[in-house]
Amino acid sequence: MTTLQYLGISVLFIIALVPLPQVKKIPEGDFLDSSSEKGSCSVVCSVENRRDMTLSWYRGEKRLNQTSSPDLSTNLCFPLEIKLQDKDIYSCVVANPVSNQTTKLNIETLCLQYVESDPNPITVIVIVLVIGLLLCVYCIWKNKDIKGCCVSTSGSPEEEGSVV
Repeated sequence: MTTLQYLGISVLFIIALVPLPQVKKIPEGDFLDSSSEKGSCSVVCSVENRRDMTLSWYRGEKRLNQTSSPDLSTNLCFPLEIKLQDKDIYSCVVANPVSNQTTKLNIETLCLQYVESDPNPITVIVIVLVIGLLLCVYCIWKNKDIKGCCVSTSGSPEEEGSVV
């Protein structure tokens, strides 16, 4: 609550508690700066804007950057690009004079699930080799089966000329 007094008139501003900020992964190619590096993850923190509110990104205890907007009709959004091998704890903090809320970024849950879904080249090579080996074994087995079938059904040369 903020009270302003001017010429004997009191104006009371009520400042609401801040909402919890949401952190989401930005799909590849949608980041504001299209020069995203391989091995990085782009995320965005967003929250419904309210009076006297700021939105900040922290790495550990250090504030990386902060934004605010007097335009209450738009949400506050703040993108961040992080390295996947980074083990630091990132937090998105929304604050006003009476309260604050924090959402911690879980890099493994939000970013690494997409990286691990890419096929490993060694895995692909092994799968192709196994399929090729199975095809070779099948062809050899089928070829032996055909030869065995032909030998058992055709008569020997001596039998062909004999009269029964």
